[in-house]
Amino acid sequence: MDPEIEWINPSDAVEPGTRRGREGFEVAQSSIGRAYSSIGFEIERQVEIGDTVVLIVEMLYQGRSSGIEVPQPLGLAFTIDEGKVVRFEWSRRPEELLDRILNASG
Repeated sequence: MDPEIEWINPSDAVEPGTRRGREGFEVAQSSIGRAYSSIGFEIERQVEIGDTVVLIVEMLYQGRSSGIEVPQPLGLAFTIDEGKVVRFEWSRRPEELLDRILNASG
């Protein structure tokens, strides 16, 4: 990952907003680890749009305190520059994320 990576949480996330740099990325990842005891992903679709790869996935997570397993559709967008991830964005509305990136690409 690029040292200046951006991690973008959607407005409906528990902690919305953008984190920058590796430290910000690690903070975002650690908050996920505190909330869930396990997380798995099943890739349903992959779309390459210029320098961005969008994955439509089903995430299956287990709550750390509840133990309940919950499926959640997600869109994950990774922007690559010179072989490094420079931007990561996710959404609980995967098709909206994909459409927005497609429309932004022209």
